[in-house]
Amino acid sequence: LNPTNPDLNLVLDYDQEQKLDYIEIPLFIRYDILQSNLRPYIQLGGYYATLVNANLSIKRSGLDQASGFGSPFTEPTLDVGNPDYFIKTSMGIMGGIGVNWDVWNVRLFLDGNYKLGLHNIANQNNRYIDNRLASIGYAPDNFK
Repeated sequence: LNPTNPDLNLVLDYDQEQKLDYIEIPLFIRYDILQSNLRPYIQLGGYYATLVNANLSIKRSGLDQASGFGSPFTEPTLDVGNPDYFIKTSMGIMGGIGVNWDVWNVRLFLDGNYKLGLHNIANQNNRYIDNRLASIGYAPDNFK
């Protein structure tokens, strides 16, 4: 932003998509509330997860009015495989409710669970290891 002439500015838009692939192993303790063909239940437990793959896609576009022409631009999408930005394993707790229904020799389940990660999965030591991402101001946030 030019303080003497506010019409001369640069507007940048970032569209980013982070994809994380984890293999999770859940362990639940379940309590059936009723003992019938239709059984509601509650469950509590935890999970252990290991990182398989991580990809980041960033598309940068904007409007360059600082040059005086007001021309929009779009840069090529930057695709980065970035598993080093994240810790390799994670753990958390889970809880849920559900119902199962016995039909002949088949048991059908319908449940909903809430999962809470216990670790910050962003690797604190590797936030700025990729110069391509650091040069555009990208660093992974803390998240679980």
